[in-house]
Amino acid sequence: MIYIVQNTNYIINNVIMFFFYKFTIYSLFFELFNSNFEPLLKSNIGNVQIIVSNYLSQLKKI
Repeated sequence: MIYIVQNTNYIINNVIMFFFYKFTIYSLFFELFNSNFEPLLKSNIGNVQIIVSNYLSQLKKI
């Protein structure tokens, strides 16, 4: 039972990470086409690094 809960939690986290990551990438491209690329790039680099480190820590938990 505990395994199922952990597995579900992992899947939910993965889905959230996936969509958040995609949203970040899409917003970066959107800003690129809006030619307001600089400020968003600076603000989103930190977000991407946090997402990647969270994802890697999730993988290590398995």
